[in-house]
Amino acid sequence: MDVKNARRVLLLAFLIFLVMLAAVPFVNPYGSLINLDGVPGMIDHWDIWSSRDPLTAFAYLFGDIACHQMTERSLILNGSQMAICARDYAIIAGMFAGFAILESEAVRNRMTGRRAIYAGFILIVIAAAEWCLENWGPVDSAVLRIVTGAAAGIGAALLINAYLERAIPG
Repeated sequence: MDVKNARRVLLLAFLIFLVMLAAVPFVNPYGSLINLDGVPGMIDHWDIWSSRDPLTAFAYLFGDIACHQMTERSLILNGSQMAICARDYAIIAGMFAGFAILESEAVRNRMTGRRAIYAGFILIVIAAAEWCLENWGPVDSAVLRIVTGAAAGIGAALLINAYLERAIPG
C-alpha cells in the first residue's frame, strides 16, 4: 500500500467513525442517553451498553473507555449526549479534515518533513495549553474546546502523514 492509499483509508475510517458517532443518538429514543459521566480508561456503564443494539453499544463503549463523557461538555443530539465529549469529537473531525486537506497536492508539497512535524506539534500544543488553562484557570469555553480539539486533530493528521511518508517506501 502506498502513502496515498493509506491516507485515503484513514480519511474514510475517520469519516465513517464521525458519521456513526453523530448518528447513534438518533437511532435511540429521544433523551435516552444522558448523564453518562465517567472516568477515562474504565467501563462505567456496561449495564447500559449491554442492553443496546450493537452499533450503539460499540459507540458508547468506545466513549465510556476513551472519554470522561461529562454531560456539560458533550454535544446533545436527539436529546442524548454523544458517545464522546465535544473536544474528542472535534479531534476526530480535525483528523478527518487534516487527511482531507492532505489530499491536495499543493498542501502536501508544502507540508513535508520537518515543516509538517513542527506544524503538527504546534497545533497539538495549542490544544494542550487550552486544556491546562481550563483545568487551572478561568478559561472554560465549549467553543474553545471544539476549536482547539479540531486543531489538535489536524495536527495529529499531519504527524501521521509525516510518519507514513517515512515508513512506506515509494
